[in-house]
Amino acid sequence: MKKYICLYLFFLFPCFVCKASSPEDVIFLNTGKIYVAPNEISGTSLYIPDGMRVLSDTVKIVLNGTAEVGGNFYQDSRTNVFDIDSEGITTSTGTFSFVSTRAVRRVINTQTEDINTFDRASYYVAFPKIRIETDDTVCISPKMGIDASGIHLGAGKAGFLYLCSDTCTVGLGVYNASLRIPTTGFSSEELVDLGSVIFEQKMKTYRTGTQLFAFATPFKNTQLAGYFAGNWVRKPETGTFLHTTYVLGNKPAASGSSQIHSDQYVTDAISVLQPGQAYLIKPRPNGFNYSDLQSTGGLAITGALAGAYDLDKFVFNGRVYTIAPYKEQLFAEDILFSYTFQDATDLSGTVNWLIGNSYTCPISTQLLAEQMLNSNLIFAPYIYVFPTGSTSYQPLDISGDGDAITVTDIDEVPSTSIFMIRLSRNQTGTIPANTTFEVGKNLLRHGNISHNLLRSSKSTANNQVIFKITPVNNGNIYDLAAIGIRENASLESDAYDISKIYTSAPEGFQLYTLSGSGSKLSVNGVPTDVETVRMGLKPALAASSYKLKALYTESLTTEGIWLEDILTGEKIDLAENPEYTFSSNPSDSEVRFIVRFKNAFTTINQNDQEENNSLNIFYSNRQVTINNLLSTDINSKIYVYDVLGKTIRTFAVNEYPAMTFPADFPDGTYIVYLEGNRNISLKFIKSDLN
Repeated sequence: MKKYICLYLFFLFPCFVCKASSPEDVIFLNTGKIYVAPNEISGTSLYIPDGMRVLSDTVKIVLNGTAEVGGNFYQDSRTNVFDIDSEGITTSTGTFSFVSTRAVRRVINTQTEDINTFDRASYYVAFPKIRIETDDTVCISPKMGIDASGIHLGAGKAGFLYLCSDTCTVGLGVYNASLRIPTTGFSSEELVDLGSVIFEQKMKTYRTGTQLFAFATPFKNTQLAGYFAGNWVRKPETGTFLHTTYVLGNKPAASGSSQIHSDQYVTDAISVLQPGQAYLIKPRPNGFNYSDLQSTGGLAITGALAGAYDLDKFVFNGRVYTIAPYKEQLFAEDILFSYTFQDATDLSGTVNWLIGNSYTCPISTQLLAEQMLNSNLIFAPYIYVFPTGSTSYQPLDISGDGDAITVTDIDEVPSTSIFMIRLSRNQTGTIPANTTFEVGKNLLRHGNISHNLLRSSKSTANNQVIFKITPVNNGNIYDLAAIGIRENASLESDAYDISKIYTSAPEGFQLYTLSGSGSKLSVNGVPTDVETVRMGLKPALAASSYKLKALYTESLTTEGIWLEDILTGEKIDLAENPEYTFSSNPSDSEVRFIVRFKNAFTTINQNDQEENNSLNIFYSNRQVTINNLLSTDINSKIYVYDVLGKTIRTFAVNEYPAMTFPADFPDGTYIVYLEGNRNISLKFIKSDLN
């Protein structure tokens, strides 16, 4: 039986604490007006403790009147505080107001858990309407999530909600406060007052100068590109069917050089960034001297002192350096992305739909996958997400098959990040006219917002290993690759494999494995009798040190797992020591590692090891000769790679102690890898001057 406790009018109550012991269907109902003054010591007005979680959701606060709060709000309960479902009397339809200007930064926060373990899906607050009747800034903690059916400003008030961003203390990435406006059927302007929400993005962590930063504007038709003055802003162009050919915005210039075409860049500071559009920012590295740009006219429009551009955070609030301040309009539309086939259509190729999540709340990849599967369209069975900190798109398998291989287990598209879904050309027939696919706010969910966190436990890890690579000096920058052992997989390309979205442009490092046919993969399904898999690293522009970590090796049913560094000769038992630190130079061959699932190293005896040291290679007269081969090397494989990791030549050893093969390929540096009883890499330079 439901019990109603009606709260009509409270004055100057210093700290309102909602707590229950063991009630049954208790509802706190306010249909009048409450005023809760700030506590003079802590500034806390409302504190919702975990006691509210008694008997699941049986304790509810229904706000159908007005609650005015003069201080801070702390939410420690695994309820949503204010009930806003569609069950008549239990629906909150009132207004929660922040009042009493105190000239301080006020907060909506949680005290229960540390940011590194916090799951906001359990703690977010479902406010009804929020009204800012103060000049104070109301800060939403980076780990906090809130719903609001609308956000409005009092007449003449200068306050606003401030969505904070910060870095975890143990190097797991950046958290952004999460704001969801679930109300449908209205425009952004009707739901959120212009200038009532400020958004910030922690950037210093990603100022490495070696990667792209995925970004989708959270504002509607107001945010200017000038925020990123002095940093490259790319906008991958779309064509027929909204298909994006160059999803990293790396379309080559007309000259065919390594330069990127000018139509991929946003160069005007007063260009308006569009919601739903995917942008890629190339931040200048920390300490970059922006005066170099200023002296060449690069900052002519935005002006200001050069040091103003080397920012720890970008704060999107309508103040863009010396450009006239303006108020920005939060994006809160029902539909983020929509495409309708006007006519009956036969697809001749795969269509890449590249979408920016302009909501200030994550999109659930599970809900997105369900929407894709339930549509009358056929998609590739994975979603590519570009999480903050990643150096490339990470594919999430959506097949629902227990044998699926996942490269990472993030379950969301972070707010203001970007993702891609691929419409397959292999439709069951002609796509009927007026067929529409949409992505909207119904897919939004508050959840664990760790942007580049591989969770400590992975229930779906099944006979697979994930490799994560990070710079030694910055654990927030990373890339991933996965290998899964499957009974019906092959070494060649198969249904388990997911291609790497690979760039030859000189951005950040990228990690991938190679199929038996040489395809670069993010996910590589291999058979149960697999012995080796080649793994490549595209080096960054500058020499750097990296940490390569193998995750979920305990799930493997193979003999074990070993890593061989072809360049250095290092051999590591990853089951015993899952981390390997190494250095990389831009000129290094991309095919850097061999992952072994059978131990080939114990077969090398001491005499053979001594012989290893004398193996040598040289180039002369357009021929390459390998000396000091052994009889035990017969039938071993020899691979020749260029510095980009491309396989130039593959053959078997059929003679010893020396073997010669023609070097009918361009001048340059090459790696020769001997694979068999011995596993040795050698480097040679082909040049007409040799």
